[in-house]
Amino acid sequence: ASLDKARGLLTAAGALETEEGEEVLFWRAKLDALLGRLYEAAAGFKEADRIVTVAGLPLRCRCGVLVKLALTQLNLGQRTQCLATMDRCLELMRGVPSNEKMCPSMSFCMMTLAYAYGRMKMPDTALQLGEEAEAVMDKLITGDTKGGAYLLSILGWLHGELRGDWSAAHGYCSKAHRVHEELGTTHTFMGAQTAIALAYVKHRLGDTSGSDKLQRQVSLAGQHALVPLLAIAPAGYYLTTIGGCRVD
Repeated sequence: ASLDKARGLLTAAGALETEEGEEVLFWRAKLDALLGRLYEAAAGFKEADRIVTVAGLPLRCRCGVLVKLALTQLNLGQRTQCLATMDRCLELMRGVPSNEKMCPSMSFCMMTLAYAYGRMKMPDTALQLGEEAEAVMDKLITGDTKGGAYLLSILGWLHGELRGDWSAAHGYCSKAHRVHEELGTTHTFMGAQTAIALAYVKHRLGDTSGSDKLQRQVSLAGQHALVPLLAIAPAGYYLTTIGGCRVD
C-alpha cells in the first residue's frame, strides 16, 4: 500500500520518470515476485526498465532491473523472452565502467545472471559469470555479510549442478549458512533460503540426517510457506518444510 501511495504521489507530481520513481516501481515489482504475482512483477520490472532508460540512470541500475525481469520470465516459463533479457543484460553489463563494477550490487547482478544462465542450461556462460562475481566479492570482502552468503549459496549451486562437484558446493553453502548463524539471521527469508540450499547439498551427498535437521530448523523458524523466485534448491525442499520462512 505504501509503495502504491508513493507511486500515486510521484505520478501526480509528474516525477514518476525519475530515479525515485524507478525505485518505487522496482521494489513494488520485487514484492509482487516474492508473493508469487509473477505477471504483475514482470510488468513492473519492464516499466522500471523503461524509466531507467528515460531518466538516464547508470547502466548498473538497468542491469539490476533486467536480471530480476529475467528471473521472473524464467519462472513464468517464458524462456525465449528470458534469454533475450539475459543477453541484453549481459551486453549492458560488459559496458559498465570497471570502477563501477567494484560494488556489491554488480556482483549480485553477475551472480544472479550466472544462476539464470545455469537454469537455461548454458554452463559455460554461467560459470564464467560466477567466477567474475566471486572475484568482485573477494576484492570487496563481502563473504561475511548476508549479501555475501547469498553469493556463496549460488556459487555452491553452480559447482554442484553444473560441475557435479558437490563437495565444493558443500563448502560454499556451509560457509553461507555459518554467516547467518553468526549474524543471528537464520530465521529470515535469506537465512532460510541458505539453509535449504545446504540441506539440498547434504541430500545430494547422502547425508540424509543432516539434510532433515536443516529442513526442520527452517520449518520451526517460519510462519508461512514461500518458494523464492531464485530457488537454489528444488521447489520441493521449500514446500515440504512445515511453515517456511519469514520475510523481514
